[in-house]
Amino acid sequence: AVEGAVQGTNSTIFAYGQTNSGKTYTIGGSDGMPGVIEMAANNMFEMMDQWQDLNPDTHSQFKVTTSYVEIYNEQLSDLLRNPRQRQKYPL
Repeated sequence: AVEGAVQGTNSTIFAYGQTNSGKTYTIGGSDGMPGVIEMAANNMFEMMDQWQDLNPDTHSQFKVTTSYVEIYNEQLSDLLRNPRQRQKYPL
């Protein structure tokens, strides 16, 4: 998925499962134990650096956008916002 994203394909990481099954830990990780998001982001930026090193004359530009959301009880929350400012949006 990361290689495809670097080549321009939209990508999604989706975790689904029952409450308390480890989705947040798997996706977000913890101190000293990176999750899927951190590992994928690191890999993606390494690949972009390698691309630019191998193709210095192309003046390639990369645009990276991201969202990190939770759907719980039919409501969507933006997990990149401060928890005190986070709003829940009904689906």
